[in-house]
Amino acid sequence: MTLENIDAIAEAIVKELPSYPDVATILLLSGDMGAGKTTLTQAIGRALKISENMPSPTFVMRRDYSLNDDKFSKLIHIDAYRIGPEEAKALDIHNEVSGGRALIIMEWSENIGEVPSDAKINISHVSEFEREILIS
Repeated sequence: MTLENIDAIAEAIVKELPSYPDVATILLLSGDMGAGKTTLTQAIGRALKISENMPSPTFVMRRDYSLNDDKFSKLIHIDAYRIGPEEAKALDIHNEVSGGRALIIMEWSENIGEVPSDAKINISHVSEFEREILIS
């Protein structure tokens, strides 16, 4: 991945992600600090036609965006870097998971324990301007 092709990658990810009427779709992002997790989330937001600025939720832990999209009704961006399993309960994720048609993108999910997901993406540094993306 380079910054030149991140939007194309994000569009392909959105196209391939499942959408459910009764439960949220969960995408987990992992990788080193500065690898591009938030940058990829912002590109996914652009692919979903979010026009507002999408800053990292590092200090607020969660940001929600309403969508006018056939596949997803909202995007929830969570950054679990600064929290553990107990603090994660305050994010009220379980209610969102059962709400349906939401896309939850969570960075640093490994900090809060096992999280069920529809896809996992690991981003690693290759060089200053290039990243490797592994999707499972």
